Amino acid sequence: MSTRGKNHSEWDSISTLYHTVVGQLTIPIAAGLVDWVHETVPLNGPGANAMDNGCGTGIVCSLLKSNYPTLPVLATDFSSAMIDEVLRNAEESGWKHFQARVLDSRNLDSVETESVTHLFTTFMICLAPDPDQIVSEMHRVLQQNGILGLAVWARPNFGFFEAAWIEACHELDPTYEAPTLMDPEWIEPENVRRGLAKAGFKSVEIKAEQQSWDWENVNAVSTYFFDGHNPGNTKWHDSWTERGQSIDKVRPLFERKLEEAYGQSDGSLKGPVPFCLAIARK
Repeated sequence: MSTRGKNHSEWDSISTLYHTVVGQLTIPIAAGLVDWVHETVPLNGPGANAMDNGCGTGIVCSLLKSNYPTLPVLATDFSSAMIDEVLRNAEESGWKHFQARVLDSRNLDSVETESVTHLFTTFMICLAPDPDQIVSEMHRVLQQNGILGLAVWARPNFGFFEAAWIEACHELDPTYEAPTLMDPEWIEPENVRRGLAKAGFKSVEIKAEQQSWDWENVNAVSTYFFDGHNPGNTKWHDSWTERGQSIDKVRPLFERKLEEAYGQSDGSLKGPVPFCLAIARK
């Protein structure tokens, strides 16, 4: 069933929390992408197989195996902790025709050329190094007339946390500039279209949408943002402390800004997160 590796990445420490916290945002998005791909090229067609590249904790894998249990599925991720999460889920759920491997998406060396009919990648391209190389590798492993289903965030700094974080920091240090978390060439719809075409993909279709992210209260958001070890959030924290500034001082300001932007009458928080979906053919 599996190939476990020794690769470690900055995503290892968030593998368990990711599915619980981020999953409730990304599961409906991934479900929409899987449905769109299936409507275009059926996942239950003859000879179909699927690959989830940058699988994380296996959200797409779960959707595929729930709806198409006999479909052969390969999951890959650079984080061995993420692959361990996927394998635990696979074993508990009794998935058949399933494999998981620790692989760097820039070099899918153990995946044969033109061996995949349906290839998925969700919210990895925009955050990963060398996205053009990753897309080139996905084009290589996809069969002729195969289909790619892709999801990316649509703001260079994700959107939900951005304004609250920057405004809170500016109250303490007006000269602070937050580093960009995502490659701008892989977030905007037309940039995604151009990047896929450059890699040789055809019949590219794009949808720009947004999903509501709902939280029980501001403390839940703050705990995830500051204590959850998400590499993107950590990059912002480091950019702040490297200036000699204190996380403890900015945290209550950040919480106040979140409540002002997203607070509901019952104490919960709700705010939009923009994203892009794309399908393309080889």
